[in-house]
Amino acid sequence: MKRTGRIRANAGFTLTETMIIVVIIGVIAGLTIPSFMNYLQRQKVEGARNSLMADIAYARSLAIARRTTLRMVFTDDAYTIIEPGPDTVMRTKAAPAGVIFAADVNPNFYAHGLADAANIALTGARSSSAITLLPNGTATHD
Repeated sequence: MKRTGRIRANAGFTLTETMIIVVIIGVIAGLTIPSFMNYLQRQKVEGARNSLMADIAYARSLAIARRTTLRMVFTDDAYTIIEPGPDTVMRTKAAPAGVIFAADVNPNFYAHGLADAANIALTGARSSSAITLLPNGTATHD
């Protein structure tokens, strides 16, 4: 049996269909990218805060274990744990890009587990966080 007429093959998308898909993807990307960038900035500050909290616990436990006094020294872009006297550096951590540290004092951690009270602020482009170092050597955050 012979077919008459043209048979149309469904082998792809038309230019109009492709352009509609591209526009839809562009709109979705335009709506989600700003909130994703905010999320990344918040995560940088939160990650730096968690790392700092762990290093506060480390400094306290190291001071107890070594039976000495350790000091945590803050600059805008880093903090260092040192043993005063010979100024032996125990640990240095740089802030992630876009995160700034600010402490009202550079706290000491003492051999008996206590510490100088301090307030430490972490500031990023779109978020911030605060850590309070208590005199008993523990830290809390907002």
